[in-house]
Amino acid sequence: AGFVAAASLWVLCERVARRIGEQLDPIRGICVAAATGLLLCLLERSPALGEFYLTISWSILGFALFGVALAFREKFYRYAGLFVILLASGRVLIIDTVNLEPMPRVMSWFVLGLVMLALGFGYVNACPPSRGRHASPKQST
Repeated sequence: AGFVAAASLWVLCERVARRIGEQLDPIRGICVAAATGLLLCLLERSPALGEFYLTISWSILGFALFGVALAFREKFYRYAGLFVILLASGRVLIIDTVNLEPMPRVMSWFVLGLVMLALGFGYVNACPPSRGRHASPKQST
């Protein structure tokens, strides 16, 4: 029932957002946040995942949201994906590695660092540059 509710909310929000356009961006952000929250709760409540697979499922969800964001150029999915990956990384650092021996703990942090570097590299190369501080100024003639 939780998965159906999350999927239904996502489809409804996307259909409404496509019709509204850019005028109501805050509502689109709230809809994406609500759907992401429902998906996180669904994964957390699933008894089949257990403690270990919960972090992996959060990471997969984060990368899936990030992939949707890159495919459709939607900033709210990008933010949601990065937030879910941040939650999964925090869970690895705070909860999952507490009972590990020192060497496996260091190795898991090393792998987490490599994943973060890969994510950052993909983020920089896939996202269009924003017009901000580093934009070249217009030359007047």
